[in-house]
Amino acid sequence: MYALYYLIFLLACLFLLLSWNSRRIKNGPRPQPDSPKRYPPAMSPPMSREGSHSSQDSFPSLASTLDRIRECTIKLAFIPRSIIDAEINEKAVRDILAEKKIGSIFRRPKLAKKIVQSAQKLFTILVMSKKVDYINTFLDRGIHDDDLPFKLDGNVLRTSQGQEVLVPEDWDYEDLEALEAKQWRVLVPVFRQGAHYDFPEQQIFPFVGKESAKSAEGGYGRVSCERIHADHHEFWEPPDGKSQGYRVAVKKILWREPHLFERERRFLKALGSAGPHPHLINLLCTFNFHEDNHLVFPYADENLREYWKRTRLPEWDSQNILWLLKQMVGIASGLSVIHKLNRAGKTSGLAKLHGFESRSNDVDAVFPLTYSPPRLSGERINRAFDIWGLGCLYLEFATYAICGDQAIEEFSRLRGCDDPRGEFTTDCFYSIDHTTVRPSVNEWVLKLKKEPRCSPVFRDLLDLIMSQMIRIQAHERSSAQTIYRKLNGMYKKAQSDPQYLLGNYEMSPQQELDDPYEPSPEASPSARNVSHGSSSTYFTPNGHSLGDAAHNARLLHLNRLDSGMQSGLVLDSDDSWSMNMSLVILF
Repeated sequence: MYALYYLIFLLACLFLLLSWNSRRIKNGPRPQPDSPKRYPPAMSPPMSREGSHSSQDSFPSLASTLDRIRECTIKLAFIPRSIIDAEINEKAVRDILAEKKIGSIFRRPKLAKKIVQSAQKLFTILVMSKKVDYINTFLDRGIHDDDLPFKLDGNVLRTSQGQEVLVPEDWDYEDLEALEAKQWRVLVPVFRQGAHYDFPEQQIFPFVGKESAKSAEGGYGRVSCERIHADHHEFWEPPDGKSQGYRVAVKKILWREPHLFERERRFLKALGSAGPHPHLINLLCTFNFHEDNHLVFPYADENLREYWKRTRLPEWDSQNILWLLKQMVGIASGLSVIHKLNRAGKTSGLAKLHGFESRSNDVDAVFPLTYSPPRLSGERINRAFDIWGLGCLYLEFATYAICGDQAIEEFSRLRGCDDPRGEFTTDCFYSIDHTTVRPSVNEWVLKLKKEPRCSPVFRDLLDLIMSQMIRIQAHERSSAQTIYRKLNGMYKKAQSDPQYLLGNYEMSPQQELDDPYEPSPEASPSARNVSHGSSSTYFTPNGHSLGDAAHNARLLHLNRLDSGMQSGLVLDSDDSWSMNMSLVILF
């Protein structure tokens, strides 16, 4: 009985199967989808078992990544490293690979890791160009970040090594142009200490903010203030400066002779190799762009002249006066270091390293007019020239401390009164025949000694300036090391003796008569137009104007910031990392 039931069940199943098959034959086969577009085997986009998609807009992860990158490029001209690291990490890459059906589900983690490690920038460029489908194709061809930047050579795309990149048949010239252009938003340099870079014409720099408006120009270069994005430099900076970027002075050299630039760079590196010094500027890096050479220095907000004008008259207390003395000691120390760089030669270390011997030793090509030393017949540029200029600076420094900033302008006017040449007067410290110190200088020193604020330390300073620095005969000027040693002795004494630092020094009538710097009766009281350092112009031997502040004037052009520029000695700050109070002295 049970066997009969089982047989009937099998027959029923067979009947149902035959009925379903007859209906399928009657309706015919279902249509198949069109075959995908074929690419040349060498450059076919990778196909997975899950098929392929052509529209990026349907993938939320890829679309959101692209949106965030686009938002970044609206705010900046480039994509910072931190944004690339945040958006193109292993998880994000795996998600994009999955959305684009690139590779198998088992291969994607390994592929994502490879992309992040060696082709992160390439992947970012393809995302921006909406060509991310082809990442496997580039990788299979052995193309990674090291092969960037691409260069479009006619209709041929090449790697940085010149290797031809085979592109898909459906890529047109506009696709290649877009790929080449967009790569520069990613290929932004990271500046490193002591490095030199040769940048292509398309290079985008990691500068942020509107610092470029702060610039100055002189005969040897144009200097601008820039902020480097925190992701794109390896210079040390304070922790709270990360969000603002690192401020630098970028000096564009106007002359294009490679050997002169190399000599300049070598000199500045030699200063750095001498060891860290709070009063010597530090060359950060150099680069060539559009055939122009550039020097990059830390930026200081103001030079010495600007600091004097801002503070007008310093408070007469131990803290302020000791700080001023400390700066003078530090400058002498810095100059001593520079001179030690060339002990063997007779030429000044700065002149020697800058190559002035080959430029006919014309002193006017080396110094700003105000601080230029007298030039006697047959005399060659040497270290003693620097000492004269330093003495001029110290005399103005003492004037500022004792009488304030306005007295410096008055001192300049009086020096101009000693020049009998009418409209072409100058405010240098020596007579027009180069044989004597101008009478107004001696007169001014005596005036300072009579001031109530001229304490014993400043009287000693004035005596040092006039007896060992501002001397017509070069051999009568002391070395930088001697000046440093004596100034440092004064500073240490002032630290321990308040009366020496601040106490009033009253000259007796006999001391006033016997003063060794008694002015000559030739001093004229009439005022003339004076060419002070802030507006003086001087010329090279070939007659080209160097403007109001020459880069190669080795020392002490303080009156205008040719270089916001920090190509010289720098007064240090009480704050070991802050550059806000740093002051620049050009040389």
